[in-house]
This record gives sequence, C-alpha cells and structure tokens, in this order.
Amino acid sequence: MVLNPSLVNKSTRLECLRRYQVLDTSLDASFEDILMLATALCQTPIAQIVFTDSEKFWRKSLVGLELSEQHVGCCSHTLLEADFFEVPNTLKDKHFSTENWVISDPKIRYYAGVPLTTQEGITIGTLSVMDRQARLLNPEQRAGLDTLAGLIISILGVRDRLEPIKKEDRKYEEMEIVLKRTLSLVDATLAATTDGILVVDHHGKVTRFNQHFVEMWDIKESLSPKGHEKLILDVLEQLKEPERFLEKMTKLYETPEEVTYDVFELKNGKVFERYSHPQWVEGKHVGRVWSFRDTTERHEQAALLRHRALHDGLTNLPNRVLLLDRLQQAILLGRREMKSFAVLLMDLDRFKDVNDTLGHRIGDILLRQVSSRIVTILRKSDTLARLGGDEFAILLLGQVTAENAIQFAEKVHQVLEPSFLIEDVSLDIGVSIGISLFPDHGDQVHSLVKMADIAMYMAKSAETGITVYSSSKNQYSLKGLVLKNDLRHAIQDGHLFLLYQPKVNLRTKQATGVEALVRWKHPQFGIIPPDEFIRLAEQTGLIKPLTIWVLKEALRQELFWRKAGLDLRVAVNLSVRSLRDAKLSDQVLDVLQTFKTAPDRLELEITESIIMDDPTRAMEIVTRLGSVGIKFALDDFGTGYSSLSYLKKLPISAIKIDKSFISEMMDESDDEVIVVSIIELAHNLGMKVIAEGVEDQKTIDHLSALHCDEVQGYFLSRPISGDEILEWAEKWMKNNPPKIIKNTAHLS
Repeated sequence: MVLNPSLVNKSTRLECLRRYQVLDTSLDASFEDILMLATALCQTPIAQIVFTDSEKFWRKSLVGLELSEQHVGCCSHTLLEADFFEVPNTLKDKHFSTENWVISDPKIRYYAGVPLTTQEGITIGTLSVMDRQARLLNPEQRAGLDTLAGLIISILGVRDRLEPIKKEDRKYEEMEIVLKRTLSLVDATLAATTDGILVVDHHGKVTRFNQHFVEMWDIKESLSPKGHEKLILDVLEQLKEPERFLEKMTKLYETPEEVTYDVFELKNGKVFERYSHPQWVEGKHVGRVWSFRDTTERHEQAALLRHRALHDGLTNLPNRVLLLDRLQQAILLGRREMKSFAVLLMDLDRFKDVNDTLGHRIGDILLRQVSSRIVTILRKSDTLARLGGDEFAILLLGQVTAENAIQFAEKVHQVLEPSFLIEDVSLDIGVSIGISLFPDHGDQVHSLVKMADIAMYMAKSAETGITVYSSSKNQYSLKGLVLKNDLRHAIQDGHLFLLYQPKVNLRTKQATGVEALVRWKHPQFGIIPPDEFIRLAEQTGLIKPLTIWVLKEALRQELFWRKAGLDLRVAVNLSVRSLRDAKLSDQVLDVLQTFKTAPDRLELEITESIIMDDPTRAMEIVTRLGSVGIKFALDDFGTGYSSLSYLKKLPISAIKIDKSFISEMMDESDDEVIVVSIIELAHNLGMKVIAEGVEDQKTIDHLSALHCDEVQGYFLSRPISGDEILEWAEKWMKNNPPKIIKNTAHLS
C-alpha cells in the first residue's frame, strides 16, 4: 500500500532518507543514465529526480536544464498521486498557468511524473519528465517511466546495503546479484519501448542497443563487439542518403550539447524519424542516445493526402491548384530564359447530353477515358489537368509557337475522334480548344488562363474546334456578346427564376431545407445553363446584383412557405466574386431584415476554391455573418484544395460531399473511403454532412449506415418551383412520417 505523504510521520520519512543516503544531498551524476533513458523513452528533452522531507524539495539529478533554473515543477502534486501525474499543457491548467517557470524561462509546457515509493510504501520523491511543448505520453511510455522509478528505488536499496557488503564477501556477492538484476531491469526497459535505441560513447563507438533497433534495421551480423563496428556500416548501406546521415552524426561531435531531430528515407522506401540526446556524467560528455521510430505509414498517409489535394479524384490528373502552380513556375522560367509556352483550355462538346441522357456514372467513365487518350500524346514536360466538369487544360512547355500549339490541338482532336464504347453504347465526343501563348497574350497566371478561356469560348461558339486568342476577336463570340448585354436586363426585368431541390434528414426522414438554383429563360436561346451565365456574370461584374436578386427571391419564397406552415432552411450559393465584396455582409443582413427571416433559416453555400482564393477576406465575411446565426455549408467538398487550419476556424455548419464521390461510392472502394473520411472529419469538427447527387435507395441506405446526416438528389426530387415544393412536402410527409429520435448525440 502506498501511503499519502501528508499522512506519513515526518520522522519516518527522515529516517528513510538518511538510510538511503539522500537527505539534503547535492546532485548525483550516477543517476543521469536513468534520466537519459527517461528522455529517450518519453521523447522529452528534460528529466529530473527530486526528493522531499515534507518541508522542502531538492534535486538529486537533472538533465536538459541549467542548474540555475531552480524549480521543481509539479512535484508536490505528483506526491499526492498513487502512480502517475500528468499536465498536458501548463498554460491551460488553472493550477500552473501563472507559475514563473511556465510564463518565463524555462517555459515548461508539459510535465509528467511518478512518485518514488519505497517497498514500505513511503513516498520520498518523484521522477519526472518535462517538455517545452504541450503533449501526452502514450501508455507504453507511462509504463516505462514507472519501471524507471522502481529502478531508482532499487539502486537506493543497493547503496543502503553497499557498505556492510564490502566487509563481507558473501554479502558482496549478493550485491553483485542485485546489481545484475538492476542492469537486467534497464535491458527490460529498453526492450519495452517500440523505438529502436542506440547508445554510443563520445568517440562514436556503439556501447548498447535494443532488439527493436536490430529488427528495424534488419541487422544480420553477430552482436559481438566486432559486430558493433559492422552495425553502423549496415545502417549506412540501407539509407538513400548515407552521406547526410553520417554528416549529421559527425557534426554532433563538434557540438555535443545539441539535441537533434530529423527524418530520413531508406532505399526500401521506409521512413524513419531520428531523435538524439547527449549523455553527460558530472558535466562531462560521455556519449549520445539515439532513438529511431518507423513513421513510414504516417508519411505515406501524408503523401496520399497531398496527392489528393493536388489531383482530381475522378481522373487522377493534376487539378486546378497544381496546374496554376506549374503555370506560375513556367512563367518564372520563361521570364528568366526567354522561353515561350502555351496554355490550352478544352471543353467537351455534347458532354451535357451524355450526362442528361445516360446519367453521371456514364459521364464520369467517359471523362476518365478522354483523359487516358490525351495522356498518350503528351510529352514528359507537358501537364494535363482537369479543372472540373468537362473542362481540361494542357500546359505545353518549350519554345512553343502558335503553329506548334495548333498542331498539338489537332492531335487532341484526332485522338478523341474514334467513338468511345461504354457499356455497349457508342459515344462521339468533340472538343473545343482555346489557346493562349506566353508572353504574347499575357505574363500572369490569371491573364493566360483568361485569354485561353476566351479563345475556347470563341471556338465553341464558332464551332471551329480550335481558336488561338486574338484581342481583335475578344467579344466571347456573337452569342456571348448578346448574353452579356441581356443578362443585366434579365436581372432587372425578372427573366430569371428559381427552382428548389429538397434536402432530407436521414435519421428523422424530415425535409430540412432546400437549395435555391437560379435559371434563365432567354427569349432567343431558350434555357441558358447556369454555369454559362454565372461565369458570364462573374466576367462582367453582374455577379453582385445577381447574388442579391437570388437572395431576395429565395427569402421571399421562404416567407411564403413559412406563412403556409412549412419550415425549411433555404440554401443560396455564393461565388468567388461575391465573397470578395466587402458590402456583402450588410446586403445579406438587409435582405434578412426585409423579409423578417431568422438568420438560421438562411444557409450560404461556398466552395473550397472560394475559401482559398482569398482566405483573409473569406474569414472576415463568413465570421461576421456566422456570428448573427447564418449557417454556412462547404459545397463540393473533396474536389478542390482546402486548408484545414481555415476550415476549423470558419463557422462552417455543414459539409456537402460532391456528387462525383457519391455516384461512384457503391462501386469504387476509394470513393467510399473518401466519403467515410469526410463524414468522420465533419463530425469531429462539429459539422453535419450532406450528400449530393443521390440517385437510388441503395445509396441512401448505405449513406445512412455511414451516419451521413442529410441527402439531396434526383431520387428525392428534381429541382422544382416554389409552389411545387409545397405539394412535394405534403406528399413526402405523408409517405415518410417523421421518426422520433431519443438520446442521440448526432448533429441535426
């Protein structure tokens, strides 16, 4: 039984401290080996042994701090614990956040300690580790720290019996046995850690290592002293960059006090972390402890996340982010070496017809086959990227002229000319290609992309297939010019209208809201696709009045539903340019006031690209609107590049999984993994998850099993008018009575 220090008789503790020869004693370097093991085991730079006689504390051994830094951390609290005491972050702990050793040097942020308790149950001190960074020990490290505390008590017991043993041979032999057991305990501690431990003396000669080190490095040589020399050679032979590894070790002999951390790669693809701490005895450098940890899996996961952030999930091609980065690098190289290059933007002809008639699944297969064909004609220096939908881009490097670019564009037409056979259906797809040249058409990323986009629009409008940008033809084609002039009147004169697509809660089966979708019925061209006129609105600066019109119309409809007894949250999409508008916040609040709409009945949908286009402005606007109760949803999540640091700071209440993942989820395990990851990420951040593009009951059932919160798609309803929503809602509630959910912690 361990006795509470406050209950132990003072004279009993003093007698125990005297017997162990540690009462009021100075630092003892013989304990530093144990402290070195503690720092290596726990991956902390600081460790100490402290004793107490109930009235005062004194250090017995210390590594990682100067002697002038006189504090004993949280030792008094550790003494009150039976086995282990830990402070993950001293700055956030009410007991320690104002202590001098926290707010000033040595600025301790982490503390973990175990009491030093004798076999009689008397606690006489503590063994503790500290760090200047907040953290937590894992169970293995905690157990190892407890083992080392027992080792210290064993050593004190040995000292207690050392003097009489020297006088009697028999007792001396018994002491040797105890010492051997103590060393065995050290070996057991080394064996208990999953890190590979290597100890060298100040000359660099190997003096000790554990079995995990042997296994990590697949050491085959004998473990005899001669084998130790071969051991280092075995390590170097396995490294991709042995020179860097050896150089680091050599430099440490010049700066023995340095604590180091680095990462290196082996020839077999494994990745190891290396942590090193000097070993001192009585102020003299006697060696160094190296610990190695296999982080291959963690680095592979990080590489996979980086790849996903920079590549299209459907085709595995570079995405817009990676293309723009490579384009920026090409511009810098072109300026420096006076080299020209070309940007080709491509839009598939008749692709919308494929999606509308055969469904998105066939459309996605077609996109993958298109990309596979184009890749076959690329050079190693070229980049093919998918920008989204059926839009692709190619970056052609090397002294490229207009003639060269046209010749390549003709190859693209040729490679796409043969029919695509998908599930016994023969499909013919054309392509419109716009070309811009550096430096003739611009020397900035945005200008080159814009000119190629204009040229592509001209190629599609004129049905020429290929167009090189020309400033004299910069009118977006005749149709584009007509639409540009008519869009302003359409906004002012009410030629636009809204359709609404419902969202349903998978748990309660209740309709929770709708997404407002703008449409334009042109008197000459008929229904204009939203992507076409919204892009035109952004190019002409009409996106601001268009956004406000949609907000007003959507909230006018929400008021009508509210009066009819139907409570639905209305979602409105925001574009990049809308979120750049400093007046947007005031305008949105004015519209809410006009229709007396509760802020939480409005949900604004933004995309990952909007956030990353101008993170600072996005943060300001979203934070202000979110503070009054307006909801925000992150649309098309997973198709672009997000910064998790911004995502967790913004008041996002929902994440919408892009339909490209949902449509393939039932057939592609990779897509299902992505969907599961997004759901877990969202729930961990306190957000709900909405799945778009749901087209069958099987998908709904699977999403429900994955704890997705809401769904939206053609299986529930196509986009319909505001009046039809009332009819739909009445029919839905009749066929799907709401479920009563009790004691649930899920997001609503």
